[in-house]
Amino acid sequence: KVIEKIQNFLHYDAQVGLIIIDCLNDILPNQAKSDIALRKFLNRLQDIATYSDSLIIVSHHTSKYARKKTPSKHNLKGPQGIEEKCRTVFEIRTDNFQKNIKHLCVVKANYINDEDKKKSYMLELTPQLIFKNTGRRTDIDTLTLMPDSIAEKVQKYKALRDSGLKGDELAKAMGFASRGSLSVWVKKNIKDNTEQTNTKDNINDDINNNINDNAEQA
Repeated sequence: KVIEKIQNFLHYDAQVGLIIIDCLNDILPNQAKSDIALRKFLNRLQDIATYSDSLIIVSHHTSKYARKKTPSKHNLKGPQGIEEKCRTVFEIRTDNFQKNIKHLCVVKANYINDEDKKKSYMLELTPQLIFKNTGRRTDIDTLTLMPDSIAEKVQKYKALRDSGLKGDELAKAMGFASRGSLSVWVKKNIKDNTEQTNTKDNINDDINNNINDNAEQA
């Protein structure tokens, strides 16, 4: 029925340039699990896109545990035919710390180089539900969902660091035995690309100071 509705609409308005289907599960609630039925549906959409010269965007859900993994085309819920048939696949992730920041990740695109796919496009979702490009990007491997305990500790680190604590005092306040231990934790849990520039510089200062201290002791 959906295919017929699209075809009928295009028959009366051939100037359509964009068709959005939201979402795939609502259109094929029972057939979405069948790879054959899904491929048939997507093939018909491809035919429509070709003869109408239109872009067709289909929204779809990710798998249950996708947030615990790095953004990937393999996170799509359902049969593999979805990913194989689509020319381009994006995954949208909510930021770990700013819920109004969404990460647009290109997880499949034949004409985009692999290096460019390693960073997300950071978008701000306004109260009016409009996406605005922040102009910032971040490594997609930093977007896995953090346990609440780690997220809280990261927030504590930022607050203490912004208050002016440094070096051994900061390490002690965070519960670490030394500045070196704190630097290791920072490298593991806080990625430079997700921070504002001043926070990034602070983290690098901590790491560099630790390297210099170790060199002097040697």
